[in-house]
Amino acid sequence: MHELKVIREMTGLSQQAIAAWLNVSRSLVYMVEQGKRSLPGEAHFKLVSMMVKLMDKQQPGEIAKIRFTDPIPLAELHKKKMAKHRKLATSLQGQLEKLQRSNPRLQFRLKLFELMKESDGPGYSSKEADQKFIEMTEWFTHQKLPKSGIEEQELLQDKIDSHLAYADLHQERWRMYVEMM
Repeated sequence: MHELKVIREMTGLSQQAIAAWLNVSRSLVYMVEQGKRSLPGEAHFKLVSMMVKLMDKQQPGEIAKIRFTDPIPLAELHKKKMAKHRKLATSLQGQLEKLQRSNPRLQFRLKLFELMKESDGPGYSSKEADQKFIEMTEWFTHQKLPKSGIEEQELLQDKIDSHLAYADLHQERWRMYVEMM
């Protein structure tokens, strides 16, 4: 039995009331109770927080009566989602590398700007003239070379970062369910 169903049975709330409280649809609540879907992060966190608070208020004998969801299908679901996001990130990384190879001078210029912005050490320290040069040249690069794919590269990198973050989230949840087995 899923924690959601446990809370519903303990409180007598309907699926619609729980859905409104968690800010999800009633059909999602139904699917979660059936073990076919999982709650979004914020709703899951809210539910787990309430379960912990309810557990603290229960007598030890009552806690033993509560049965939780079978963690195996949930672990498998998160393992699949983790693999999917890692695969998408790898695919996008290939596209990004291809785009970067298509204009090596632009890549070198962008790396030079980054180094000049960050470097303040014994060999080089940026001065006000350097900062103005960087700003002007960076602006020119972004304005005059849009076909070189700077924006596309940044967008691809954002997508890669997002997929890797989702993969990490699913890995974390997968581990949590594996530990429950």
